[in-house]
Amino acid sequence: MKINFKWYRCADGYEIRELPNYEGPQIISRSDRMEICRPLDSHSAILRIISEIETFDNYIKFVSIYGLLTHRTKPESVKIISSFSKNISEMIEAYDKKKFNLIESYFNQSKVCKINLKLDTSLASPYLLAEPENLLQAIWIQFGVMVILNQGQEKCALCQKWFAVGLGTGRRKMRRNIKKSFCCGAHARRLEYITRGKY
Repeated sequence: MKINFKWYRCADGYEIRELPNYEGPQIISRSDRMEICRPLDSHSAILRIISEIETFDNYIKFVSIYGLLTHRTKPESVKIISSFSKNISEMIEAYDKKKFNLIESYFNQSKVCKINLKLDTSLASPYLLAEPENLLQAIWIQFGVMVILNQGQEKCALCQKWFAVGLGTGRRKMRRNIKKSFCCGAHARRLEYITRGKY
């Protein structure tokens, strides 16, 4: 399955404010200047990033890179991103523990997954093309693909960034006898060079 997802983020960043007629703190854009981004193309394990968010500063950092979850420009409740972070974290934990019944139950009851799917036969190998309407849907699709293809995520020992591994990612899962994982060969060589220089 391919995920065709283009999104928008504010070029001038975001801030958290209390707004009249809104309940609780809201994340709002600092201007109307929007720029196009492709969050799933730029990060193969975005669901791991959002699952670790716990502070207001990290909410701002996340939306500044990837955009708001549910709408391009409207204020978004901090409660939405906090709740989603908790939900996706619980689902990743269930996946890691192979609790597929729990995952199926939650995923199928979730109302965010009304997603436009197309069958594309223009290439030699036909594929399903998902076209999510917002970042929230896109991340849930990424999670669903992870479960279906038995993918995983690993953290680079050098840059500490999450990346997807397994079928369809172009990266193998770390073998049991290997202690460190790297997002690219250059990072593996760099850490080896740094470590060798300490002795």
